[in-house]
Amino acid sequence: MRSKAFFGLATRAHYVGEISQAVALVRTGQRSIVGLRSPIWPDHLEWLELMKDYIQPVWGDRHEEIVFISCDPMDEATIRTELDGWLIHF
Repeated sequence: MRSKAFFGLATRAHYVGEISQAVALVRTGQRSIVGLRSPIWPDHLEWLELMKDYIQPVWGDRHEEIVFISCDPMDEATIRTELDGWLIHF
């Protein structure tokens, strides 16, 4: 089984954390700097149009994302419920 996730850090609001797991090997780190107008964002209109669904008016491009690979059978509803319990809601 493998998994990969991007997540916001409550103690470091301008950073995104990353975790990757393959069997017993786990790696964590800082993925990127996020914000409403990040200096690393491209400035062309096509990119902004593609990203409009991912950029929130208050939180910018902050979001959580997780992928599981080779999880058969997988109880998605139970996994979602368990993971949602770890989210911090502002």
